[in-house]
Amino acid sequence: MTQVAVVTSLFIWEAWAFDDAIVSRDQKMVLTLYMYAPFLAIPTVMVVDMISRVSRRVEKAEQVKRK
Repeated sequence: MTQVAVVTSLFIWEAWAFDDAIVSRDQKMVLTLYMYAPFLAIPTVMVVDMISRVSRRVEKAEQVKRK
């Protein structure tokens, strides 16, 4: 999922780097909001959730080691 989020953010960056003569600002907004945003938002939420779950497990393991 991390890879999907990173690659999608690169796609968005690349689309906005195009000259306005090639791809208009309105087309860039449509691409970003309707095409790429779900592929960026969902994996990003999943990555944040994954990191928080792994962090909690690591913290609990560290507490068990200390005892």
